[in-house]
Amino acid sequence: MVAKVSGKRAAEQIKVQTDRDSSAALRGLASPPRQPKTGEVLAGQIRNMILRHELLPGDCLAPEPQLMEMFAASRATLREAFRILESERFISVRRGVRSGPQVHMPGPEMVARYAGYLLQYEGVTLEELYMVRVAVEPVAARLNAERADPEVVSQLGKKLNAFRSALADGDFDEMTLLGFDFHTSMVEFSSNKALSMQIRMLDALFERHVKMASKARSIMSNDSSTRLLRDFEWLASQFAQLIEYIDSGQADQAETFWRSHIQRATNVHLNTSPGRTLLDLLD
Repeated sequence: MVAKVSGKRAAEQIKVQTDRDSSAALRGLASPPRQPKTGEVLAGQIRNMILRHELLPGDCLAPEPQLMEMFAASRATLREAFRILESERFISVRRGVRSGPQVHMPGPEMVARYAGYLLQYEGVTLEELYMVRVAVEPVAARLNAERADPEVVSQLGKKLNAFRSALADGDFDEMTLLGFDFHTSMVEFSSNKALSMQIRMLDALFERHVKMASKARSIMSNDSSTRLLRDFEWLASQFAQLIEYIDSGQADQAETFWRSHIQRATNVHLNTSPGRTLLDLLD
């Protein structure tokens, strides 16, 4: 069992000797740039093959002897490259299997994890986090309306029906998750990969805060069930209106309407949230 430590005293106990480290760092300034190790170079070559789609998710690399011959690399160098790529989630090494490592494509959840750590360390506020949604989602709504794709309208309609079903059952937890999913899916349906990636990278943080804010509203309200139900009924009507704008190809209206919606929803979440920075979302 690992003992839990916290606070200033614990931080002081694990702090490194900064004076020695600073001196070493200053000496390093005069040194030439570090040359990448052979294993790092080989990992870069294989990584580039995956990024160029020359190796696809699910493919298996050749066995070690073939790869050693192909890259003119030693077994130690090859295994170092494997360790690097496995830590980056580009491959998984299966012990006891004759074929080589299996290729994967890291999902946004991996990027999101480290992005979340960095944002928390930098003291990013929840308000700043929500500004990303205010900037991204209205643009995605416009793009969807400009395309007016019947398949997108159908998919959003199914998500709205699922939300209404949970609303009829009074399942607040399910409504929270489905409402969050509607927002994220709407951005993904816009077919703009850059917008989708921005939202998906931050999804875990948004979802955690939405749950926190919803729980806080239920505790603060004297008539929590009625108030939450009214909030979710409003949300269902907002989803329905956006779908109408997208279906009819009204891009200007879709963008303006959804910007107003996001700003109002953001104010509700922030005004009822017990936290103010991303550090408040830590377990």
